[in-house]
Amino acid sequence: MSEIPDNTDLEYRLCRYLDGELAGEERTAMETLLAERPDLRRELERYRALDERLTGLSDELPGERELLAQRGEIFAALERKALLGERRVRLWARPSVRVFASAMAAAAAVVVAVALWRFLTPGVEDRSTVDVTILPPAAAPDGTIDVHLAPHATDWAAATLVEPVDPSVAQPPPGTVMVSFGWDENGDKNDAGMFPMMMGF
Repeated sequence: MSEIPDNTDLEYRLCRYLDGELAGEERTAMETLLAERPDLRRELERYRALDERLTGLSDELPGERELLAQRGEIFAALERKALLGERRVRLWARPSVRVFASAMAAAAAVVVAVALWRFLTPGVEDRSTVDVTILPPAAAPDGTIDVHLAPHATDWAAATLVEPVDPSVAQPPPGTVMVSFGWDENGDKNDAGMFPMMMGF
């Protein structure tokens, strides 16, 4: 039995034997050693299986052109990082933050639109209610119609309903303002006339 001083040399010679690089006396000595030591034969089989796996894997590796291109990209990224420093992660770049910000902006737009709508187009509850008192000719010698505004009245019932006046009987003098309420002749609320209408004579 031939003696080999250390395992590193033995592993190196075993790999060379597997690759077919040993010739002459070295090859004969390795074959004799493999015949005498079953542990070395098992090691040779493990190396052979590993070699087959690596050979199959080499078909999947990129070619030299791809490796050079990838190397160029890596060097460009390293150079960019060295010159510009660390890239900051922008908060607005995250999709979850963009969705939240969009939802908040939409909600704010709705609130502003509702506020503007209420301000620019006041409803019945924002209008002042008009209280009209028509005096008979004896009580009002000049034949005027007395109009009083009840500020911030929110209910139509807050206005005083008076008897409908027939314009042919009690014609107001020129320049007097007539006010039309949202009630019909029976004293019921008339939705069509919710907004007071004013006419001058």
